[in-house]
Amino acid sequence: MAILTVGLLAMACSSAGKPPVADAGTPDSAPDAPADHPGSGVDALGDASTDMFQGCSPGDLLEPLFFSGACVNGRCICSDYSPDGGTLVPITGISAGTGIISYQLPTPMKAGQPYTFSFTYSNYNFTGDLELWGTNAECGPGLQMLFSEPLGSKVFCATVHPTAGYPYLLFVENHTGKGDASSASSNMTGLTACPTATCP
Repeated sequence: MAILTVGLLAMACSSAGKPPVADAGTPDSAPDAPADHPGSGVDALGDASTDMFQGCSPGDLLEPLFFSGACVNGRCICSDYSPDGGTLVPITGISAGTGIISYQLPTPMKAGQPYTFSFTYSNYNFTGDLELWGTNAECGPGLQMLFSEPLGSKVFCATVHPTAGYPYLLFVENHTGKGDASSASSNMTGLTACPTATCP
C-alpha cells in the first residue's frame, strides 16, 4: 500500500482541461508534466532543481513546519474520507491509494473570483496525480475539482476559478502505482493560499 507523506517548503504553475480551473503563468521547463496534459488544471511552471521560492505571493502558509495530531489549527488529515455527496472518490489497491488533507482557508474562496495556490512537491517512483478541491467543511465532500496535474518533482502554482464559495480546500494525492518494483516516496511542502495574487 502506498505511503503518503506531507511536509513543507515552496512552489510553480499549470493549466489545460478539467472543470473551471486555472489561468497560469508562462510555462517554464517541466519535463515531468507536459503543459498540454489532458485534464490538467494549469500549465506546468517551474523546476524542482531550484530551491528558489517561485510560488504565489503575498499569501498565507497553510502547511505548518511542525505538525502533530490529526486536526490542528484548521489543518486536518482525512484518514477515513467519505465522498458524502461529493464527486471526490478515493482510490485503493496494491501500491495505490489516496491521501487527503483538509485546510481551512484564512480567506474563503468566492464564486467567480480567481484564487491562487502554490506548493512544492517531490516525487520518487510513484505514478498518479495531484488535485485541489473546493469544499464547505473540514474533510468535507469534494464539491469542485479546481486543479489536477500528474505527479512530478517541481513547484506548482494554480490560479483557479471556483463556481461557488468554498471556505475549505482539499489537497489530494492519488498514487496509482509505482514506476517499477522498487521503493517510492513523495512529499508536499509550502502549500500557500494567495487570494489576491497570481502565479509568477
